[in-house]
Amino acid sequence: PVGPCFLKKPVGVSDFNRVRSEYFMQYLEGGDIKSDPYMEKYLAVCDEDFSTEKGWREARANYFANITLVDGMVGEIISSLERNNISDNTIIVFTSEHGEMMGDHGLLEKRALYEEASRVPLLFKIPWMGKNQKIIDGSVSHIDLVPTLLDLIGEEVPDHLQGKSRKGVFEGIDDLDGNYVIVQWNGSGEIPDRNLGSESINNLNASPWRSIIIDRLKLNLCATDKPELFDLNQDEFEEKNVFDKYEYRNSVIQLYKSMKNWQKVSEDTA
Repeated sequence: PVGPCFLKKPVGVSDFNRVRSEYFMQYLEGGDIKSDPYMEKYLAVCDEDFSTEKGWREARANYFANITLVDGMVGEIISSLERNNISDNTIIVFTSEHGEMMGDHGLLEKRALYEEASRVPLLFKIPWMGKNQKIIDGSVSHIDLVPTLLDLIGEEVPDHLQGKSRKGVFEGIDDLDGNYVIVQWNGSGEIPDRNLGSESINNLNASPWRSIIIDRLKLNLCATDKPELFDLNQDEFEEKNVFDKYEYRNSVIQLYKSMKNWQKVSEDTA
């Protein structure tokens, strides 16, 4: 399956997203992909052909096949817990480090604040809280995982942990209304990234980004690039950067204030 942004260059967004999309899409428009060492070394190693739409779709299908493979292996783990009669007192958490653009917005890999790359699955199985499945509305961050797990198993949560326990959310006595999530991309900085295909991409990749999401409004900021604001309530595929829209001015101000406060508390100097 593909969405409306598959192989579609973004418009009115950051230079980083625009330049990367133009780079990847050039081969769909007739560029010589075999003369590009980056594409050959990192992105065509499994005989993927990113010079045709068919090739992009096959690569996407292979990615979904890998997800299916992981799902099957998780099933093996759960079955083993059941066979050993310890599943009823074992918490299972399924999540991921990041996603993959795989053609959406004309991009590959990660290093993007788009939902495809930055939003990840988060599934909990807590047997002693019941067997009924439910979806909890709101946004939550990985930083809360460790304190939540410690609290759920009755262990003391150390004061030095940056996250907070969300046990009350599972118990139904708290919710995630107004909770914000910060997403960080720290650029290459002192730790150089590998060559990403062109000098312009490498230069843009060096700068850190910060993203804050509150009530499905996402503000992406970088000191050296164009800011982005996506209203995920109205634009779930992030097709329209509404940062400059007057009706979002107050939202931008409030999101920015929240981000600066987070930076102060977290001693983040980006």
